[in-house]
Amino acid sequence: MMREFRRLLIGKPLHNRELAHEKLPKWKALSIFSSDALSSVAYGPEQIMLTLVAVPGIIAYGFMAPVALSILLLLGIVVLSYVQVAKANPGGGGAYAVAKKNLGEMPALVAAGSVFADYVLTAAVSVSAGTAAIVSALPDLAGHEVTLDVMVLFGLLMLVNLRGVRESSNAFVIPTYAFLFGVIALIATGVWKAFTGAPYLLPPESLARQQLDWAMLFVILRAFANGCSSMTGVEAIADSVPMFKQPEARNATVTTYWMAGILSFMFLGITYLVMHYHILPVAEVTAMSQLAEQIFGRSAVYYYIQFTTMLVLYLAANTAYNGLPMLLAIVARDGYLPRYLSTRGERLTFSNGIILLTLAAALLIIAFQGDTEHLISL
Repeated sequence: MMREFRRLLIGKPLHNRELAHEKLPKWKALSIFSSDALSSVAYGPEQIMLTLVAVPGIIAYGFMAPVALSILLLLGIVVLSYVQVAKANPGGGGAYAVAKKNLGEMPALVAAGSVFADYVLTAAVSVSAGTAAIVSALPDLAGHEVTLDVMVLFGLLMLVNLRGVRESSNAFVIPTYAFLFGVIALIATGVWKAFTGAPYLLPPESLARQQLDWAMLFVILRAFANGCSSMTGVEAIADSVPMFKQPEARNATVTTYWMAGILSFMFLGITYLVMHYHILPVAEVTAMSQLAEQIFGRSAVYYYIQFTTMLVLYLAANTAYNGLPMLLAIVARDGYLPRYLSTRGERLTFSNGIILLTLAAALLIIAFQGDTEHLISL
């Protein structure tokens, strides 16, 4: 009975020779490994705004553009670095493999620990932000955020990933591209309205700055740090090169450039619209929700954007599910983690790593009550 139930949940066992069929083309890999980075535009620009408007009198809003451009510059450096990592380590492992090969044991373990923390927070933040998006559209769900988060972690992400790479790619590719279409439509319509229907491209309130002193510098640096959440997940491709179809390294490199270009366009577009409409914090309502309502009203397009944002943020946690278990397996094979993390399950996934990630992310969500802002600060 238990075996039949297990087969129903995760499917029949796969033979090792079927592993080649589990590898991904670039267009599918983009939806799986880049969904976290691309979906971060739903909360990254908002985090910059939230930090800057915390200053009394909202006199730091004008620093939003320089902070955003600085983040894009750092994104370019990080992406170019990870492209080199993917080329140098086609066997996967990302920063851990590079550090172990060139710097030694301790730097490699520091890198592995850092990426582990990053992936766990990626899963927790993505799921929490997805719930925040749907609560913005359906306020009656307020107060049930933690329950929804945990249900998504265990009932959707863990089960789908235990079923295998091909299953997860088929489930997640449509929501990712639906989200991209919605955000591009939002940016295009918002910018068109800004240039054709508004008396100004940026209101004076959105350009206001305070004299740059030490206190102001601290606020700007914190806004920069929180806004860098928009770069989360860019390491996933370099960590997972073996999951691409041949030639693995070249396909991973091309996908990384695709991801960086799309992310930069959306990040700049959302930041501009936040400044143009001078978006301010509203309880239980995200900045994306405010933008969509300003541009489209409470129309079907508004609910489409909110729904696809919710889906892609939930599925963005899947970046962690594809990147972290493989990294844990490589570290475990080197003898630094328990060996059971390096063994593949019946569906040729590193199922023990998937379960470990789910438990760790659930504990964080419960501890921080699913508060996205607190999780990002952590």
